[in-house]
Amino acid sequence: MDELKQVFPDFLHSSFGVVAPIEKALEKGQKRYFLDESQILRTGDNQTVAVCNQWGIGNIGPFLDIAKQLGYDITAQ
Repeated sequence: MDELKQVFPDFLHSSFGVVAPIEKALEKGQKRYFLDESQILRTGDNQTVAVCNQWGIGNIGPFLDIAKQLGYDITAQ
């Protein structure tokens, strides 16, 4: 998970971070992370993480910039 957080650091979403260990995401008691079984990620170092779902027009820009730098093709719809 450390590598993932290096690429997508917590400051990209100041309230919740981009990803959180599944235990932390579940303890929040709020639906602030994608928690369906098909949405939970397992990292290369075998950690289970959830991705924050609290994104909007005001905070998604820096995340998209990093994704584009990594070669992802992102278009607005």
